[in-house]
Amino acid sequence: MTKLNELQEQIKLLNLENDSLVERVEEIEIIALISKQFEDADTEKEVYQIVLERISIMKTIPYCAVFKIEDDKPLLETEYSYLSSDADLVKNFSFPEDILKEISESKTVFFDSQMERFDNFKMKFFDKYLIPDCYLIIPFDIQNRQKFFLFANHCKEHDITIYKSFLEQVISLAKNKVTNIKLIEYIINQNNNLEQIVEEKSEELYESEAKYRELIEQLPDAVLVHHKGIIEYLNPATIKLLQAETELELIGKNIMDFVAPEWRDEILLKIKNTLSGKDRARSPLSEFEMITLKGKKIFIEASGAKFYQFGQDRIQVIIRDITERKFHEQKIKESQEKFRLAFETAPDAIAITRLDDGSYVEINKGFEKISGYANKKIKGISSLKLNIWNNPADRETLIKALKKNGFVNNLKADFKLKDGSIIKGLMSARVMNVNGIPHILSTTRDITEQEEANEIIETQNRFLQSVINSLSNPFV
Repeated sequence: MTKLNELQEQIKLLNLENDSLVERVEEIEIIALISKQFEDADTEKEVYQIVLERISIMKTIPYCAVFKIEDDKPLLETEYSYLSSDADLVKNFSFPEDILKEISESKTVFFDSQMERFDNFKMKFFDKYLIPDCYLIIPFDIQNRQKFFLFANHCKEHDITIYKSFLEQVISLAKNKVTNIKLIEYIINQNNNLEQIVEEKSEELYESEAKYRELIEQLPDAVLVHHKGIIEYLNPATIKLLQAETELELIGKNIMDFVAPEWRDEILLKIKNTLSGKDRARSPLSEFEMITLKGKKIFIEASGAKFYQFGQDRIQVIIRDITERKFHEQKIKESQEKFRLAFETAPDAIAITRLDDGSYVEINKGFEKISGYANKKIKGISSLKLNIWNNPADRETLIKALKKNGFVNNLKADFKLKDGSIIKGLMSARVMNVNGIPHILSTTRDITEQEEANEIIETQNRFLQSVINSLSNPFV
């Protein structure tokens, strides 16, 4: 290629880039013009009409229309053609099922006279104005109502698909404008009905407040309202919780006077966070200690919510006494700690396995020492897969007894260790539920040496008995 040809190619590319830039500037101008015209649009149809007119005229697209889908059928809403000002440009139309399906899936649809589906699409125009050669359909939705724009062209050289991105921008702009119109209409309607609603609801509100107060008075949980920490209201349960005789002993007191000193900084921060939050938004439950009028420490859980009354922020607090629950939780914790220590330090092999498949959940140090298996390596693996039971029938005996009685005591069985050696074990087991799933808690003692010693003793006893028998019969 000569330098002249290269230069011509570069000029051609520059011209294409320049045309593209001009096209983009033109599209920006159209969008700006449409946005300006939208300012005077008060209805959904006016918005669509502005878009159709501008697109049809400035992009020389002969026919533009908006359809809505009702009962799975397309119905014409409005249309425009720069070729004619006559109404009812479209005489009749029929959309095939495959096109309607793509529209329902929010897919952009394009087809022209070269495509098979073109013949299935029926839309009759005034023939003197337009005989369409291609169609572009762009779906959109307004408040869950499906609609679509249709653009029809009758010039094969004028490819309307190149405008797809631009048209989608304009449609998005129109959709936002229509949404705003609908919102304004909704606000106006709501405002028009507001006075009537307020009048109708005032009496209901009064009755509701009376019922709410009665409900609060009957609640077993303590409820109080404070403003800047000063108690303004409390229900009978609060009086009982704080060991007062009457509400007069508590009204006007600072709520922090009843919070244990070691908790006050934390509770003050929570009050600050509640006041900075949204109205009626309830803070997360907090557990802390309070001190009653009689000096008794109690453990409570509380949650507060900010509300606006008489021009000021207040906080409603719901309090529940959990002293007894915390006592039992501590007992359970201590019991769990005892179990953990016994589990970890016992010299016998202790294991927790699933009842259904024998998978190991946890083993103790004694199990590791006796079997040779590490806790981390054995978790999730079935005892059958590891061949720990030298005779699998022994496990079947165990499972049957557990399912029948819930426990097994002193089951003798042979167990195979990691190194392949066999030991004799004495197992006791219980069924326990973990998160609703049956598990086995088993304790196994290595009695190999004991069994061997018993066998030696038994052998010696038999020998001695035979000697004694022979001495009693010397001539035999």
